[in-house]
Amino acid sequence: MASTDYLKTRLNTGKEHKPMARHVIIIVAYKGDEWLPDCIQSLVESTNQKLDVLLVDNAFNETLYQGKLGHHTLQVVKTPKPMGFAEANNFALRYVPEDTKTVCFLNQDTISTSGWLDRCLEVLDQNDTIGAVSPMLRSYDGKGWDMTFVDILKQQPDFSDEWLNVDKDCPASQQTVLELPATAMIVKWPLLLKSGPFDPLFGSYYEDFDLCLRLRQCGASLAICPDAFVQHFSGSVSQSKDAQLRRARWVLRNRVIYRLRQGGSSRLEPFMKHFVLAFPRHFLRACIGRKGSNPVSAVSKAFLDLIQILPRLISDQTDKQKWQAFLDEFQWNQTKTKQAPSKPS
Repeated sequence: MASTDYLKTRLNTGKEHKPMARHVIIIVAYKGDEWLPDCIQSLVESTNQKLDVLLVDNAFNETLYQGKLGHHTLQVVKTPKPMGFAEANNFALRYVPEDTKTVCFLNQDTISTSGWLDRCLEVLDQNDTIGAVSPMLRSYDGKGWDMTFVDILKQQPDFSDEWLNVDKDCPASQQTVLELPATAMIVKWPLLLKSGPFDPLFGSYYEDFDLCLRLRQCGASLAICPDAFVQHFSGSVSQSKDAQLRRARWVLRNRVIYRLRQGGSSRLEPFMKHFVLAFPRHFLRACIGRKGSNPVSAVSKAFLDLIQILPRLISDQTDKQKWQAFLDEFQWNQTKTKQAPSKPS
């Protein structure tokens, strides 16, 4: 099927959802008509694995294809309202069946290169301790690196410039990291059942790092696969001025939440550093218009957002109680009991 034919069949959510295979791909579609044809077409052509693609209609999509794509299956699930990235992916996780082996969170603004999924799955198959893996992320045209991805790599404790000097003919071993972006992140399903889904507190941005933190707390390692590549257009849903302001607000807000959680039960020192000291500095830079600063409105709204959840931020115990309340409301423990694989006899 040519990518231009992808949107010819209209969304039909009235059909019964069919059982899915062991490798599930979740793609959240939000204003996705420009991106989805190439995203899905390149994905299904990139692998011989039998995939079941869950396409989340998260608003403002005109037409969506649903059905067979060669030996792959694509089905559409529609959210009741527009959701943040975390919530929309969680919504899709309700449809993941018992026999699933891995779940891949894939952005709509990606292009798959040949074999990337297979190589990432090999890393997971060959390493019991690795619970999640990501390919290397290139720019959308494939000519350079995704700069957001490069920034993430540079924050990793063992980063070396050699990580970016990739020779496709001489595959390197995987690189262990602390954080993976959810742009094309593959997670072992039993581990995800143990760690819990994305935290909707984040909405969008840093929800993937927060999930990585919980995966590591479950004893899993995370890895980058150096000889697997996905091309990514960073910011497909934040191209308008309003969307850019909203993104700046969420990034500022969520960065503080994530860094406080990194501190574990001792939150006073990171709270003082990131909330009491950093935000006035952000606000001052915004007021004087320093290069690279965020707009005043974004900084102010992020600060007010954090004030509203202040008891949760400063108390590890309260934060854990709120998280457990969400899991109970989401009925995640029932999902875990129902879907977790039985122990071998």
